Amino acid sequence: MNFYQGVQAAVAGIGVVMEEFQKNIREAVFFFQERFPKEYVKIHQKLNRRSWYIINDLTLNELIELQECDELEIDNVMSDYARRIVNETEFRLLEHFPHRSNVINQVFFAHRNECFALSVPTMLTLADGIGHELFNVSIYSVERGTGEPKTKKMVKNLEENEMSRSMYLYPLDALTSFAEGTNNLEKIRLQDVDFAPLNRHQVVHGLVSEYDTELNSLRCVVLLSYLLDIKEEYFNDAR
Repeated sequence: MNFYQGVQAAVAGIGVVMEEFQKNIREAVFFFQERFPKEYVKIHQKLNRRSWYIINDLTLNELIELQECDELEIDNVMSDYARRIVNETEFRLLEHFPHRSNVINQVFFAHRNECFALSVPTMLTLADGIGHELFNVSIYSVERGTGEPKTKKMVKNLEENEMSRSMYLYPLDALTSFAEGTNNLEKIRLQDVDFAPLNRHQVVHGLVSEYDTELNSLRCVVLLSYLLDIKEEYFNDAR
C-alpha cells in the first residue's frame, strides 16, 4: 500500500468511527430527551408512595438502585441516606432561613434526641412556612374542584424544559402523599395499605398518633432538603 492509499484507508476508518460516534450521540440525546424524563418521574412516583423525595445529592447509581427496590428496601436506602444529610440539611436551613433559626435549632435538637413526636409535626410545619416563602402557597394545599396542588400553577413559570421539570419539580406539579386529603387517602389505602406512611394533614390535625418514629422524622429531613434544592436551583441562591 502506497502513501496515498494509506491516507485513504485512514480517512475511511475515521469516517466509520465518526458515523458510529454520531449514532451513539443521537441515541444518547434521544434517551435524555425522551426516556430519561419518564424514568425520572417513575422514580418520583415510587418514592412518593413511601413519602420520600428525590434530592439533588442522590447519585445516578443510587437512583438506579431505588428504581429496582421494593418498598422495604426503599425505606432502608432512603433512611440511610437521610441520616447522612441531617447535619448538612440543618446547616443549609440556617444559611438560607436565619430568621427561622430558633425553630430549626430546636427541631433538629429534638430529632437527634429521638423526640420524634416533636420533630415530625414541627418539621412539617417548617416545610409549610418555607413553601409559603418560596411559592406564596402551601406545599400541601390543593385547588378546590380539581384536587391539583396549588404549586402546580407556578411550576411552568419556573421551568419550561421537560427534563428539568421531571427531575426537580415533579413533586410540585403532582399531588404528593404528604398532601393527600384524608378521605382520598383512606380510599387509596383500601387498595394499597403501604401508601403514604406519613401524611401532613393526619399528623398536624391529630388524626393519627403513631407517627413518632425515626423513619418519619427522616422523611421530613428529606422533604426539607428537597425544598432547599428548589430554592438553590430556582431562586438564585448558592450553597
